[in-house]
Amino acid sequence: QFVGYAYIATVPGTTTYATLAAWLGPLREFGLGVLLAGIVLALATIARALTFQFARITQIITTGR
Repeated sequence: QFVGYAYIATVPGTTTYATLAAWLGPLREFGLGVLLAGIVLALATIARALTFQFARITQIITTGR
């Protein structure tokens, strides 16, 4: 997004700037969505690992191996 804004700042003409700036808003939202999706996937992976560890420790305590 920063590169996009830097590019349109150098483009002459107000109509071109308005047209390009109209695309940068949704692009920013898409980038934020991708970032948040990555965070959710990381948290899901952590939860899955902790669930496995809890089940494994419970199995070791109950069976002794």
